[in-house]
Amino acid sequence: MSRILAPQVADYSSLIRAVRERVAELGITHETLDAISGLQSGYASKLLADPPIRRIGPLTLFIVLQSLGMSLSLVEDRKWMERAETRLVPRKTPRMLRGGSTTFTPDYYSRISRDGNEARMIKLTPARRKAIARNAARARWAKAAARADSNPAAGR
Repeated sequence: MSRILAPQVADYSSLIRAVRERVAELGITHETLDAISGLQSGYASKLLADPPIRRIGPLTLFIVLQSLGMSLSLVEDRKWMERAETRLVPRKTPRMLRGGSTTFTPDYYSRISRDGNEARMIKLTPARRKAIARNAARARWAKAAARADSNPAAGR
């Protein structure tokens, strides 16, 4: 049966504190921890100093935890999840093209559309590009005028 050693580790400092408490509970020295985990001599002292001289990297973290008979368990925190839910953006799912085995994302379609538009603009004459830009500007102004007519308070 597993025993919970640190009920809630929410940040790096509480993780280091839990490791320090485990070393004290086992009654071992930092040199012993270095020897058990295969770290260079004196490295555990740098990791567990207050304040730490070195930060524990991802590989060293699991080596130290295993050497102390510890492991990590990730648990959903409802309080933090409720705060974050309003900012979560759904992932764009890939779409199949012609039922083939290749998947194309919406970003891919946007990119090839943009590339095609750029290629088209290169082939146009400067006069034709200017005419297209003028028509687009007229359409934008017409849309803004229509909004202002339908909502007089927005035009002020």
